[in-house]
Amino acid sequence: MTIGSRLVDLAVLHLIKNLVMKVQLVKSKSDQRWYSEKNQNLIGTTFKVSFSEEHSKLLERSVFEITKGKFKGKLLDVRDTKIVVKK
Repeated sequence: MTIGSRLVDLAVLHLIKNLVMKVQLVKSKSDQRWYSEKNQNLIGTTFKVSFSEEHSKLLERSVFEITKGKFKGKLLDVRDTKIVVKK
């Protein structure tokens, strides 16, 4: 990772950290995520989330916190999602 790419990552995270947005779960990079469990079939599900700076620092990876619904308070790895943009 270069310094320039890290600065871009930090700038993007700064812009989204206080926004509530919709993301769609598109994959799971790890079998150890709660949404990867065999009884969960959540790929393709859309969640309302906000970027969680506090949890990201603790976990040493970028995560969203779900803000509404059945899974409120649970974390999603940013790499496993895509932002849903209304057209």
